[in-house]
Amino acid sequence: MLPSALITKPQDYEFHKTRHAFFIIDDEIILIPKGTVDSHFEWLKKQGRVDESNYEELFNKIARGFYWPPTNSLYFYNGVGCYFNDELEKIAIKFFPKFKELLNLNDETEVFLGPKDNPLDGITYPQKKLI
Repeated sequence: MLPSALITKPQDYEFHKTRHAFFIIDDEIILIPKGTVDSHFEWLKKQGRVDESNYEELFNKIARGFYWPPTNSLYFYNGVGCYFNDELEKIAIKFFPKFKELLNLNDETEVFLGPKDNPLDGITYPQKKLI
């Protein structure tokens, strides 16, 4: 059964429209078009890259996250549970210069491992500030 956290709920729409979500798959950055209300799962499913039978395996292998313009913050995480590890830290450090270029980020941009907390659902996540 697909976890409800992977499905966009009406209260997520404004957040999803404001963020700029991304994946890093096979050493390539894939930006979800800004303004998209889909979750990472929903967007990948529409692209034919994931379904209910393989989402967990894929999400455990790739990096994903989003840029949050209101706080000028970039978030990286892995897996369905939005965790992070030493390997993800290396990926974030490696790809941050490319994100600066693609998203026109500046030297004030903060970079975190672990997603932004979700106060609407009362969810807090472990985080580590990288930059």
